[in-house]
Amino acid sequence: MKVAVIGAGHQGLVGALILARAGAEVTVFEQATQAGGCVWSEQRGQVLVERGAWEHGGIVELAESLGLEAYGLHYREHSLLSATRFGDGEQRLFATDLEQTVAGLGADADRYRQFAELAGSLFDMLDAFATPPTLTEVAATLSPLRGGDRLFRTLLRPAQVVIAEAVRDPHTRAALELYAAHGQIPPWAPGSGMFGLLLPAGHGGRAARPVGGSGALTAALVGALEAAGGRLLLGQAVTQIRPQPQGAVVCTAEDQLRVDRVLSSIDVRRLARLVPELPAELAGELGALHSGHFNISELTVSLSYRIAPLLPLDADRDAVWFTQKAPSDLGVGLAEVLAGQLPSRPSAMVGQVDQGPGTGGAVWLSSVVPLQRNDGAWSTTTEQEAGTRVVDAVSEILDCDLWQGLDEIVVSGPLTWGARLASDGNPNHLDLSIDQLLGWRPGGLDRWQQRYPWLSWCGAGVHPGGGLSGASGVAAAEAILAGNHALRRTNELVGLWQAFGAYRQLRRK
Repeated sequence: MKVAVIGAGHQGLVGALILARAGAEVTVFEQATQAGGCVWSEQRGQVLVERGAWEHGGIVELAESLGLEAYGLHYREHSLLSATRFGDGEQRLFATDLEQTVAGLGADADRYRQFAELAGSLFDMLDAFATPPTLTEVAATLSPLRGGDRLFRTLLRPAQVVIAEAVRDPHTRAALELYAAHGQIPPWAPGSGMFGLLLPAGHGGRAARPVGGSGALTAALVGALEAAGGRLLLGQAVTQIRPQPQGAVVCTAEDQLRVDRVLSSIDVRRLARLVPELPAELAGELGALHSGHFNISELTVSLSYRIAPLLPLDADRDAVWFTQKAPSDLGVGLAEVLAGQLPSRPSAMVGQVDQGPGTGGAVWLSSVVPLQRNDGAWSTTTEQEAGTRVVDAVSEILDCDLWQGLDEIVVSGPLTWGARLASDGNPNHLDLSIDQLLGWRPGGLDRWQQRYPWLSWCGAGVHPGGGLSGASGVAAAEAILAGNHALRRTNELVGLWQAFGAYRQLRRK
């Protein structure tokens, strides 16, 4: 079986590796000159800098099962799922162990434990479905159950409201809201309630960072793929996919490849533009999918030094730390972003990038910015200006001058992400809004499958969406290997849902 994989992000590479090891002849097409997508590290002189994803707790189990250690990937586990430092010196620590977390929450201890139980109940219920349910199906399941109506209303509410009902302390609330905003949905938005439950549902999981930076995951996946006989073609953008009676022809500017199956990890809307004569009904359905409804995009800032400053993150230097001046800043900042403005007091994620002996040091920062500015298009200059604002904010909150001794600042904003991902600049491809969650997220469109049975897809725009898990890559590869066209939709969705359920269980053990 010949398979073309479009896009060399981690989901596409995971799917490609599984297929190649099963004996398929796999070719991966990547329009960029570097694999990895949002999993992106760079060696700049003697300093390793991170430009994309940071935390790998969601994929460490899969990496182990794929044997990626043999290809140089090693993880160092750490104790915190999340940590937040505020401008007044307050901090909130959320350990992988629930009881350790509860012990540090004072008067909110019992409330938070109950909150974690509620979160577990919700995801246990979702795990019981054979395939990703729509919210309509969730409502029908919950309505006859005791407490089911309240649980469903939790999904429809803003995460901010859900969190405020659960805990009282304003700093704890703000820390949970920061984590909830991971999905680039404001915690004050209706229908964001599920995101408010993600952190309390995550206790018992693993938290890990790859030795040598996030790029070590990409390098290991590529090495394993090539060892299995797969090919990776960099700088090869797919220009068209022509359906055939059996399979398809994948075209680039330089060549054509006849294949039996196509696995796409790129934005499903971009993929649709590559397939000629798309049925009108399906084109309309895909056209209704949206990105940027809340105008939120990501900005990462990589700072390199000969001698890096020692950040005051003594509890766990490998963890993702959030910084925020005051508990109310996130809501205000995301409202400013919605209006096309930079946050006046940006919140940020912070990490200290480990280096080998005899090298310099680096600090990684990540914040949110408007996808579309209200004063014109993004440019290299405006990305740098936004990065400067984030560095200033983090320096003030941590009482640590990040400018001192700085050799280089590298900023990746909507302009950079748009070029790297050939997208609108949204790393999630589609908004993770309530109308595009669970069974309403792409992953099994009947008319698409009937018209193009040779096509499967994975990636950030497919359920469960975003994040670093490899779940959709695994599920799509297993569906292709099942080889039964009539059952392709069922196999793919069941496999995807089971992969997500397995990921959830691993995070909780």
